Amino acid sequence: MALYRVCFVALLGLLSSPAAGSVCGDDRGNPDADGHFVVLTARPDAPFFYYRLGDYVLLAQPSALLAQLDKWSSGQLEPPASALRSVILSALPLRANADLYGYVLENPRLWFVTRSLAIELIEAGKAAVVDDAGNALQRLYVQHDRQHRVAETDIRLDKPATAFQLIRRVDCIVD
Repeated sequence: MALYRVCFVALLGLLSSPAAGSVCGDDRGNPDADGHFVVLTARPDAPFFYYRLGDYVLLAQPSALLAQLDKWSSGQLEPPASALRSVILSALPLRANADLYGYVLENPRLWFVTRSLAIELIEAGKAAVVDDAGNALQRLYVQHDRQHRVAETDIRLDKPATAFQLIRRVDCIVD
């Protein structure tokens, strides 16, 4: 009987906590989804960094990568962002195109920051994306979905939810 009371009190505490009633990342507590199309940049002429997205590849100039990493220098991604920034700086100047995933293989802690970097560059229109035949995409659809327990960002080929998804990031989860 005592265990039942402890479980009941714990459940009551969880259900009455502010995090349980609010939307992850949204103080208003209103789940919603919003999206927009992003026009992508042209394929870079000079050597660039690339990151595979399944049958597609993100192409970005070193200056765009470094600018985004500098924005994060004082945020929650600081240690991995700083580590990735150091690795990128050590590779400059690029003499040939460089694979960002190679850095993730050397240091798996860079996986999330590298995926986040890809999403941020696409959303800011600071990257090119090509298909497996080398054809540059003109635009992509960015969808932000906020629910009570999770917030996500999806990058898709088109607006419908059934469109092919290139990359997804879980922005936050409420326990």
